[in-house]
Formats: sequence, structure tokens, C-alpha cells
Amino acid sequence: MLTSVLFASLLFFAGIGSRFKPVSIRRRMGAVAVVLFLLGLTIEFSLPQNDGLQRWLPAAPAEWHAEHQGSGPQAVAARVETATR
Repeated sequence: MLTSVLFASLLFFAGIGSRFKPVSIRRRMGAVAVVLFLLGLTIEFSLPQNDGLQRWLPAAPAEWHAEHQGSGPQAVAARVETATR
């Protein structure tokens, strides 16, 4: 959410900066927009990434396996194979 606010602020400063006539103010607003862009990128890429492999790891508790039996990739592949015959 923080990065969304930073990128929204970036768009605001870039947009409002183009409305001023003095070049110095336009450059300052552009510089603020660039700083916000770099800050937003830095924060966005420093956040932890989830590659989606956690649900396939065997560390899930036994009751989870009992509840979701037949919903794994092998079971889905078997159902698709039997449906196409």
C-alpha cells in the first residue's frame, strides 16, 4: 500500500509540475517525482517475494492433507486424463 501511495504522489507531482510556467518550479516538481519513483521502486523490490511454492512443500500438517485429499496436481491430472478418454 505504501508503494501505491508513493506512485500516486509521483503522478500528482509530475502532472501538477507541468502546469507551472517558471522552469525552476517545473524542474523541482520533476525532481520530486523522480525521487518518489526511485523510492517506490526501491521499496517495491525490497519486499519479500512469494514464488508460490509454499503450498507444495511437504511441511503441511496431516489434517490439511486429509481435508484437501484429491485436490493436488496429481489428482487433477488424473481426473483430466480420465475425462479425456
